[in-house]
Amino acid sequence: MSAVDRSRLVRCIAITNGKGGVGKTTTTTHLAGLLGLAGMRVLVVDLDPQGNVGEDLGYNAAGLSDDGRALARAMMDDEPPTVLEGVRENVDVLPGGERLDELVAVLDARRRKGDTEAPLALARVLAATPEPYDFVLLDCPPGEPQIQELAMAAARWVVIPYKSDESSRKGLNRVATRIQAAWALNPDLELLGVFLYGTSKGATQIRARARAAIQAVLGENAPLLNTVIRHLEAPAVDIRDRGQLAHELERDVETGPAWYERLRSGVPGPRGPATTAGSLAGDFRDLAQELFALLVAREEEAEAEEATAR
Repeated sequence: MSAVDRSRLVRCIAITNGKGGVGKTTTTTHLAGLLGLAGMRVLVVDLDPQGNVGEDLGYNAAGLSDDGRALARAMMDDEPPTVLEGVRENVDVLPGGERLDELVAVLDARRRKGDTEAPLALARVLAATPEPYDFVLLDCPPGEPQIQELAMAAARWVVIPYKSDESSRKGLNRVATRIQAAWALNPDLELLGVFLYGTSKGATQIRARARAAIQAVLGENAPLLNTVIRHLEAPAVDIRDRGQLAHELERDVETGPAWYERLRSGVPGPRGPATTAGSLAGDFRDLAQELFALLVAREEEAEAEEATAR
């Protein structure tokens, strides 16, 4: 098996869960936006045939998505990808969409013909990006096992959003199985962290049950993060409807006219963003900071272990 140059994949993170509706895409786009604001160059790879990254970041409504054509073509032809540049400050995107269904069919055909390296297609594409990125974030679909396999073969780290229900626990089981299966191709793949999504911060009993469930699947040392992304429906709807991230909605709330000023003007206008956007933005800022600190600590531990081994 030919080697993949993973020097550009050391901070490639797969955001995944084997269940839909647990915040994978929203987490991916918010981490990308916040890391970009911090001055880091980020590539977002939308691996979902639904292409919802483009809803959060607004490029679907602007007609800029190619429905996954460039991403699928790059993997099928083993060539550098053409990215959608400057979607946010320091953030580029490889859009997803229905064209990824064609990729699944091609990879299936290759595997039936005995191509054992087909799952490395994404890793090779990302290793060949024309410019290096500080972070590569993979938004993974809940199904599509072939695409999940591609993500696990490319990523260095896995981050899992988790809701406190039985279906999320089953999804966690599926991710654990996929990580183990990927080690044959990608032995350095590690779980960076699991965090609760869509849960009240004050629900201590729910958090305790969720922790027990996560540990039952991943072991007592499972890295459960302190950050909780709470359920706030109004800003969550605004993110998709407006194509804005929570911190962008927060900015618009702070700089826009107050509700009573719009009422006083007597001129009806569009509804402003939800005033609770700031709370959701704060949650995602906490998540970005906690994950970044954990990542740096893990990298330093690995460097120390390598130095000792030498």
